[in-house]
Amino acid sequence: NLERAIAAYREALTVYTPEAAPLEYAATQNNLGNAYSDLAAVRDREANLERAIAAYREALRFRTPEAAPLEYAATQNNLGNAYVRLAEVRDREANLERAIAAYQEALGMIDRFFLSASVAAQLGLQEEWAGLYARAVEACHRAARPALAFAIAEGSKSRLLTTLLSRGDLPAPDVLPAELVAQERALASRLNALDAAALARHGQAATAEEGGTRLAHLQQRQALVDQLRAVWQKMESYGSQASDYVALRRGDRPSWEGLVRLAEALGPQTALLSLFTTGERILLFVLRAGWERPQSVEVSLAPDELRYVYLANYADEVLNRRRHLQAGRPLTHRWRGLGRPLLSPVLPYLEGVTHLVIAPESLFHLLPLHALELNGEGETLLDRYALSYIPALGLLERQWRRGPIAQGEAVVVGYTPADPTTQQGQVERQLFLGEAQSVAAQMGVKALLDQEATAERLREVLSDRTLRLVHLSCHGSFDREDPLRSGVLLADGLFTARQWMELHLRADLVTLSACETGLSGRLAGDELAGLSQALLYAGASSLLVGLWSVNAWTTASLMVDFYRRLWDKGGHKKTDKATALRQATLALRNGELLSPTEHFDPSDPYYWAPFILIGDWR
Repeated sequence: NLERAIAAYREALTVYTPEAAPLEYAATQNNLGNAYSDLAAVRDREANLERAIAAYREALRFRTPEAAPLEYAATQNNLGNAYVRLAEVRDREANLERAIAAYQEALGMIDRFFLSASVAAQLGLQEEWAGLYARAVEACHRAARPALAFAIAEGSKSRLLTTLLSRGDLPAPDVLPAELVAQERALASRLNALDAAALARHGQAATAEEGGTRLAHLQQRQALVDQLRAVWQKMESYGSQASDYVALRRGDRPSWEGLVRLAEALGPQTALLSLFTTGERILLFVLRAGWERPQSVEVSLAPDELRYVYLANYADEVLNRRRHLQAGRPLTHRWRGLGRPLLSPVLPYLEGVTHLVIAPESLFHLLPLHALELNGEGETLLDRYALSYIPALGLLERQWRRGPIAQGEAVVVGYTPADPTTQQGQVERQLFLGEAQSVAAQMGVKALLDQEATAERLREVLSDRTLRLVHLSCHGSFDREDPLRSGVLLADGLFTARQWMELHLRADLVTLSACETGLSGRLAGDELAGLSQALLYAGASSLLVGLWSVNAWTTASLMVDFYRRLWDKGGHKKTDKATALRQATLALRNGELLSPTEHFDPSDPYYWAPFILIGDWR
């Protein structure tokens, strides 16, 4: 049948000629290449791969970046796949380099198209081309090019969120004229408003009237992109510093050079740890200041072992603990053993590190990596380092340039719908409202409690203020069907991720001490959505959020101790957020905050491990 397909394509090429129908000719050559590539899996592997490559190259004579950009990317992707397979037969090094060059061409074309595309189209690109990133990283790994593999891997993560934050509050280099900077910021702000609104509408059906409005927005968007490109071109004429700034503002994928600059800025005691799954293997990349190349570690872990030995146990014993215990099943904590194959191989590269920044990927976003056991003694990353998480290192680069918020007021909110006439309701109110009152007393402010904790009041107290802390002691929910419908429960209903995105925050830390506020859903590729992403977009420098439903009284103890370690009574920081959280978490785990009881073991990670710090840890 493949031979019949090849014969049919060759017959078509007698009609689809380069002169009469160049794009149809190119499409048929691309299809012919695919058929030869498939035939290579059956017989005459080397010869048929060479025929496939010749067909792809012929297609690229007419599938050019100007004539058919996405089709050009598709054929370059196919060409890269063929070279990878040919590298398994002969000339391994040369053919892997050819594969990488083809993948780079395809990625460059996706980059070029990304900025001009609508939010819906950008998400479509992330979904459609996720495999391209994975194959490119895999080829780089096989070719022993870890720096390029690392940069491509990070460029695949949270691309839309990074692009949106790129147009936020970033300090411009002094070499740029103030009027040019102001012009660019005004255009970028308008573009962000359109894109954020489009993202908030994602997954919602449009009425006929809304359809017309969305078309007008797309036209406005293209006009703004064209104007921004003209301004960016002017900016780039002011030298390398200006060009670096433009690359950030455009939302370019991180380069190896940019990641090196980030590591240098963070200092020698901080390490970057990136996780990436190629489909064939799990790779970990470590980068520190002063290194000429990252350390790349291949994890010895089969996909079925990850899913069925570790992740299934984590889902049962942590995410669905109540049901697990009601069924009378014991707690094995088998999921924690994942740390030995996954994380312990990178430990030799972390000597002298005090702070570890983790950029997860795929299923690893759902796990408290800091609680996994590294050895038979039960040691964890948290025992060794202060930790913070980030959806993508490109996002961290932008946050770092923005700088920390040293001073500011605090906003504290507490609400629960619990019935105060019942004993259980009274206990719950004491926990949720008591936590808010304790935190407010620490911060020297009055908490918004009960019926005062409404969406309108929240918007009032958050707008046009620089805040060191926003703390919400409320119930939270994660919507797996529509992650942007996730939210925190206030007196007048659920305040969703979509509503958070409408705010303009300037807050050093936002704490959501509620259930599942740290969970995210996948929009496309490794593009995540949920409360965390919404708050980062709204302007939070960092977040403290939970990965699962947390016991309220352990949470209250952790939060009060965390803030006590972070700030003095005058509101000045005593240490960084990651260090304060590590100290408070270890104190909770060691029984220093709450003593063990018959039904409470503070060393159980269910109690001490749910909270993670995301973003700028300073």
